[in-house]
Amino acid sequence: MGNPCPFRFVHRGRTFCAVAIRERRFTTAHVERTTCAECPVPEMVAAHPCAHLDVGVEIDDYGPHAEVVFTHTACRATVEELSHLEGCREDSCRLWQRADEASWGAVRQKAERRLRAIELRQERPEGR
Repeated sequence: MGNPCPFRFVHRGRTFCAVAIRERRFTTAHVERTTCAECPVPEMVAAHPCAHLDVGVEIDDYGPHAEVVFTHTACRATVEELSHLEGCREDSCRLWQRADEASWGAVRQKAERRLRAIELRQERPEGR
């Protein structure tokens, strides 16, 4: 694993991905070291540290090893999906703004709040 992932966080003794997309039955946000080691996102955000870069990953969990199967990127400033990141650089985009640890931290905090809300809904009996 080259760069540490700014989107990995710990909750109740397990590690999770803050940018995991949970739209299909076999996708997960729970990750292991091997899952993160194969993920392109840390290298992507290190090479293109723009505050407007939005990333998402689909992590499939079919068996003993969860793996990143799709990576999605978009620009929040232009509201467009990006098929490549060559133009997402300070010297080639007039909207480019440097991202910092605070912006990545906000993504992690939002994901952790979402995880806690899901747990609370599961703990409450129906009708209460």
